[in-house]
Amino acid sequence: MGIFGGTKRICAAVCLLAACIAIVLLVRLRATDATGFFIWQEGYIACGQGDMVVLPFTYYYTGTDRALEGVDAVSFPDGAVAVESFQISRMELGRGVPYRAFLLTLTLRPAERGSFTERALAIRYQDGSTKNLPIGSQVFDVGQPEDGRRLVDVYRGPAASTDPMGFVYDYAVSDPSAKLTALKVWPDISLQSAAGLPLAGAVALEGGAPVKYIQAKLAVSCNGVQYPYYGKGYWCGALSLDADGIRRSRDYAAQHAGGA
Repeated sequence: MGIFGGTKRICAAVCLLAACIAIVLLVRLRATDATGFFIWQEGYIACGQGDMVVLPFTYYYTGTDRALEGVDAVSFPDGAVAVESFQISRMELGRGVPYRAFLLTLTLRPAERGSFTERALAIRYQDGSTKNLPIGSQVFDVGQPEDGRRLVDVYRGPAASTDPMGFVYDYAVSDPSAKLTALKVWPDISLQSAAGLPLAGAVALEGGAPVKYIQAKLAVSCNGVQYPYYGKGYWCGALSLDADGIRRSRDYAAQHAGGA
């Protein structure tokens, strides 16, 4: 994909990857009467003020759970980051799989700069009732928008991995005078070097969630001027989530019922 590919291509890639991950996970599950739940997915989402962010979540349920049916609106309870639109689609799984699933895709466009943390989704139904469903901590780091200069390609590296405790990156600069001077991948994890960071590498993460979603924040220096850039979405651990990760997601949802 070229540098800063079109919005439609980005959204399609995000949703397709989320759907593939959901199928990989679901075929490993066994039937249970437990209440449906979102996979425990913690996130660090860096973006520019006013940028469009597409953020997917997958919800697993048995035949008796209807938590994502008849939904009229979706928002974050704290309201710091507004949901511009949402889409809920059923996941069609193979015969013999005892679970059903929904893919919930949010389109966001943060209007204010700052750091905002959301831990649940507020679901409003067509009958006027509401419910808060836990999703895991999502930290939004909203900063200065990119200015349109194509100094770095953030689309070279992978989009998902098997390791929930590591972020892998692979960037390229298009100007010989440009260098990557800062990379932030988690609320408290960042790399900095005025001389320039490696354009490819891996960063150790923290936190117990079996899946982590990251849109990194980059700083690129060119001819003495610093420019902000933001990475594509990257799922850490999504391709290796096992029965233990599913169980921990279910336990997390039960422990944080009501969005606490």
